Amino acid sequence: MLFGANDAIYGGLSGVLYCLYVLDLHTSTAADNLVRGLLVIGGTLVYNQVMVPQASFIGHLAGIAVGYLFLAVFYFARPRNQRQHYYC
Repeated sequence: MLFGANDAIYGGLSGVLYCLYVLDLHTSTAADNLVRGLLVIGGTLVYNQVMVPQASFIGHLAGIAVGYLFLAVFYFARPRNQRQHYYC
């Protein structure tokens, strides 16, 4: 069976969108603190899961985790005197 196999691993664009959402929220100047950013991202994740129960919660959570991983990598890749603190 080509589509809908039970043992298949699926990757969707929504995980990538959550990653970009994290990066945008943390690097924008409109965001003011980390707690607010986490609440916005977590609220969006829960809202989407309630509205579309068949959506992959783990896939979306992985996209969020990768977004934070990108932030950490790009933050620590810069020399110490050129690091910008991203508060969301």
